[in-house]
Amino acid sequence: MTDNTEIIYDIALTFVPGFGPVTIKKTLQNYGSAKNFFEQKEKELLMAPFVLKDQAISGLKDQLLQLAEDEIKFCKKNGIEILTIHDENFPTLLKETYDPPYVLYVKGNVDFNSRSKKLSVVGTRKATNYGKSVCQDIIKNLAEAHNDLEIISGLALGIDTCAHKSALANYVTTIAVLGHGFSYLYPAQNKKLAREIIENNGALISEYPKDTKPDGFNFVKRNRIIAGMTQGTLIVESGKKGGSLITANIASSYNREVMAVPGRTIDSHSAGCNNLIKTNKASLVENAADIERTLNWDLLKPQKVEKTLPPLSQEEKKIVEILETEGKTNINTLSKLSRIDLSNLSLHLINLEIKGIVKSLPGNFYELS
Repeated sequence: MTDNTEIIYDIALTFVPGFGPVTIKKTLQNYGSAKNFFEQKEKELLMAPFVLKDQAISGLKDQLLQLAEDEIKFCKKNGIEILTIHDENFPTLLKETYDPPYVLYVKGNVDFNSRSKKLSVVGTRKATNYGKSVCQDIIKNLAEAHNDLEIISGLALGIDTCAHKSALANYVTTIAVLGHGFSYLYPAQNKKLAREIIENNGALISEYPKDTKPDGFNFVKRNRIIAGMTQGTLIVESGKKGGSLITANIASSYNREVMAVPGRTIDSHSAGCNNLIKTNKASLVENAADIERTLNWDLLKPQKVEKTLPPLSQEEKKIVEILETEGKTNINTLSKLSRIDLSNLSLHLINLEIKGIVKSLPGNFYELS
């Protein structure tokens, strides 16, 4: 056993057969903590109305704690953070839902509460050029207007992939919610994309232990995390049935905004979106401005203030002009656009920070102060 016994008991609680998010919540309400639960005598546990009646929990205790110990070792070896619902970095909006996961496994940036504008973008795996184009334009335009944007999706092929890639292309933090444990990466075609998400200040997250396979039911269950982490969910192309419609229904049950991009009446890829709009289950979205109005982000746009700049060198002026045009920009991109080598560029950026013109951001990004 490691010294951190509390987290071991927390993880072990998620391994109890038949225990889901709601049952775990009831367990904690009754016993105060996972550790207290496991330290109860068997007779007392069997009296609880929501605990196993036909199986002795005390007989499972050592096995469950060993599974938790193995999970912790795996996470340490693979650089995976473990968050429980009690941690300050646990996504605040997700915590507010009625069935949040008790434990999240995170590969990448765990600072989930620093960005205020969060949007889920999901849709069909068989995305058309129309759907991908709309997805790209919306995320690009939102990114230009909001420097605290975060895009959440499910790493699936099609619209999910397009959403993640569009976020990365516009230097927006993006989170991928997995439907399996970290011993797997599904779909395999997105392994490179998953690495890029992590390398660019984003994260892969899962509520599932390491050996959970990418089975269909697990993806349905994970959709509530995609919906629960954000103020609103955007559906870009969906057939009459599909996982994105499940995500939309869950978002609605959480009293979060549901939005959908309309398509042609003869297009089967848009049948689900058109029906959501027709039945008033989703707001019609054609562009970024529609999302801003629906989520009241148009009222929260930062107002541009004209600044009188101190004297700048030609190189510093070039850097400022690029940041004015591009917004938040990675240092490697700045180097390419300005044609200033990285070592000299770093010195200029330090001088601009001292002058209060530029500020540095996580992941080697920079923007105007």
